[in-house]
Amino acid sequence: MYLWICVLAIISGIILYLLFEKPLSKYISKRKNNMYRINGLCLILAICLCSISAYYYKHNGLVRDIPELGIYVNDESQTPEFYNNGTSQTYGRDFANNGKKNILVIGDSFGRDWVNILHEAGVDSVMNISYTMYVDKNTKRRLAAADYVFVATYHPFFQSYNYGDIYPELFNRKFYRVGLKSFGENFIGNIYNKRHQSNYYNLRVTEKKFSKDINTYEKQLFAENFIDMMAPITEKDGSIRLFTDDKMLITQDGIHLTKAGAKLYAQKLDVWKYLK
Repeated sequence: MYLWICVLAIISGIILYLLFEKPLSKYISKRKNNMYRINGLCLILAICLCSISAYYYKHNGLVRDIPELGIYVNDESQTPEFYNNGTSQTYGRDFANNGKKNILVIGDSFGRDWVNILHEAGVDSVMNISYTMYVDKNTKRRLAAADYVFVATYHPFFQSYNYGDIYPELFNRKFYRVGLKSFGENFIGNIYNKRHQSNYYNLRVTEKKFSKDINTYEKQLFAENFIDMMAPITEKDGSIRLFTDDKMLITQDGIHLTKAGAKLYAQKLDVWKYLK
């Protein structure tokens, strides 16, 4: 692929030189005013390109509505990425001293997905939730005050940052390993490119071997402390659903959850049984 890119770059360079650079150089050399004309034209083109770029920047790069993600060009729609990333700002803090039970969620973007599921289930209305990604002194302080601990990460538990350092401490509390979730290979190419097909909302995929292998191993390792995240999205025939009943995508990239996806998990997965 890189070789083809290099070849195309050289060919494009030759074509641009022959069609534009060489004729323009001759044009400019004939009269001094020609240079000002060329510069003026370039300025106009630059202003037009900057205006178009500013428009799409203001609309988060959207060129069309994406109803299945709840995103619209002329609306201040919240992107799924912001929904996930915003979790660290909202819940990345110490526990409030209010007498409620404390839930600590440790993990990467999968951890933020889990926090969003707890939020959509209404858990944060009766319990304190704190989120952290790395194991540092702040995490250890929160761990000491936590009643429940959930670890959710895209990687195997003992290969995720330095979570193994706090492994013994986790079992002094109610601890759960939140399993991996995946929505097939090459999600962008295999799903979005089929949005004009009649069966778009009925598309199904199969779980990635990567996540399936990790889930199989860690399900044995953590036993009753393991939460199967594939069960709520797996149909009876073993295929994985991509849309909610109201035709909203559960994921935007094949691994993370949209708001609709977090709500579906909150309905399908009884999170309250882990908080008894």
